[in-house]
Amino acid sequence: MARDQLDVVHFPANHGFGPAGVPKILTIHDEINLMPLRKIVRGHPKMVKTILTMTYLHVCTHAALHHAAHVITISEYARQQIIRFSGISPGRITAIHHAPPPEFRRITDEDTLQAVRNQYGLAPHFILGDGLKNPGMVIRAWSLLPAEIRQDWQLVFFARRPDVLPVLKEAVASGSATLLVNPPRADLISLFSQAKVFVFPSWIEGFGIPVLEAMICGAPVIASNRGSLPEVIGDAGILLDAEDDAAMALRLQEFYQSEDLRLEYRRRGFEHAACFSWSHTVDQILDCYRAVARK
Repeated sequence: MARDQLDVVHFPANHGFGPAGVPKILTIHDEINLMPLRKIVRGHPKMVKTILTMTYLHVCTHAALHHAAHVITISEYARQQIIRFSGISPGRITAIHHAPPPEFRRITDEDTLQAVRNQYGLAPHFILGDGLKNPGMVIRAWSLLPAEIRQDWQLVFFARRPDVLPVLKEAVASGSATLLVNPPRADLISLFSQAKVFVFPSWIEGFGIPVLEAMICGAPVIASNRGSLPEVIGDAGILLDAEDDAAMALRLQEFYQSEDLRLEYRRRGFEHAACFSWSHTVDQILDCYRAVARK
């Protein structure tokens, strides 16, 4: 890089080190590597390899931040948290939203939708959730619903890995929930496109791309009011506390009883998700490059 006479260098993955004299832009996706080390380690398995990895990332991110001319992050919530834990000047960090992947769009062809349901043994009507994002709250809410709803609708989770929490494993074993492990992206798009509701009561998010993926595919969204989710969702979905299973059950019952309500939040989601685009994201990143290069 030193030989290339760069105007600016951008490291997009939380840390990176370049040649002296070249302005550096660093993307930090959230505050995790900047928190006090004892807090970072507390939230992970206490294996030597994990502790060493967390320590390495903690040291590297702090060092890279110190040398960065400017920092980019993915939400205003993440920006405020990074400022809080690092002490960086607010003028040195910019929040630039991500967007849903371009291949995500609503599928309406019934043959395609039914083929995916048949593949996974799903009922025509189901609630969809992320199996890694606070599934216990959703399962508790499900148990509070009237038997009529639990008979007419199915509770389905997807997860990108099989090591889900015991509460979800128990729900699957009892037959009250279905778990799809790492479904192909095309199948996930089909699932979002036909879900009656997508539930996402995450404990914490730096951005929350799954809610935009759901919205752009036409699924009404119920999510937690924590982290960046209120910022990303706005009034296009329903927000509630991540531990309030009674509120979740009430909202699910309202969606079950009113097709008009489901259609209204589908419309809101479509319109809102369309405001997020990768072309706009790229334009904002290029603006940061230009501003740093001019200094």
